[in-house]
Amino acid sequence: MTRKVTRKQLADMFAPLALTKNCRQALQQMRHEGFVLAVISGGVNVLLEEKMPDYRELFDFVFINELLFDRNGALHDVVATEYDFEGKAEALSDICKRVGCHPKEEAAFVGDAFNDEAIMLTAGLSIAYPPKDEVVGGIAVSIKEDNLDLVRQMLMQE
Repeated sequence: MTRKVTRKQLADMFAPLALTKNCRQALQQMRHEGFVLAVISGGVNVLLEEKMPDYRELFDFVFINELLFDRNGALHDVVATEYDFEGKAEALSDICKRVGCHPKEEAAFVGDAFNDEAIMLTAGLSIAYPPKDEVVGGIAVSIKEDNLDLVRQMLMQE
């Protein structure tokens, strides 16, 4: 906020980033197959909105930091998610309660870094996609290839 960053500047900064290969298709197929899908992230809503404007159609739950902008587009506030690091496991438990399943028996989590450790230990299946550090690589099944359909295929085998 002290730098007077605008939503447009953030959107321009995110422009070079791309969704993982087969992202939309894999998510749509998982929804068709009856999966409950959630984003539990320490990231920011602007990135999600810029890269996947239809995310509300693909995800049942979204827990992410929300950047708020004034009418001129300048960042004026941040609503921080309670669900980062250890809080991610709490979000998973809350989702499971709401949909009537047990985390260890019916939930899977896909993440890539050390801040995913608590939720990876909570979920019945954890996938490091792709693993960015040794923490997740040591507690989760790793998929190193950039192709979300490989994650979908693994979930279908479970």
